[in-house]
Amino acid sequence: MEKKLGIIAGIAAVISLSLLIVPRIFPVGMLVATASGSMIPMKGFYAYQAEFLIALAALLVAGSLFILKGAEARQLSGLFLVLLGAIVVLIPTSWVIGVCPDDNHLTVAWTIIGGLLLILAGGLAAWLTVKIEAAKKKEENLENA
Repeated sequence: MEKKLGIIAGIAAVISLSLLIVPRIFPVGMLVATASGSMIPMKGFYAYQAEFLIALAALLVAGSLFILKGAEARQLSGLFLVLLGAIVVLIPTSWVIGVCPDDNHLTVAWTIIGGLLLILAGGLAAWLTVKIEAAKKKEENLENA
């Protein structure tokens, strides 16, 4: 089961890396001209600046799953990935930062898919850690009996 947790951590790291790269592949609107002629950033620019920081944090948390050995730390890392994935999903919505209606919706779609996959990977990591600990405790009880 430890190997499965390593695979899930690797998948979470790849998802986090893809979330870092998506806005570069499918760029969002960066600048718009105002009535006075000056150029200002669009909402999508700010949304994907925040997405970059969240994806970077998710990459660090996914990497911590390779290093951490304690069950509580691994569970917390998995749950933190769930939280970061939820933030990734919410940032492009109008509830949080949002994107302009004429922005690249392909970027938004891939970002939401990546966020949902990050939620799934984090949940699986936390659940698998619980299963590993339960199996260890069961083995200890059998040895002691």
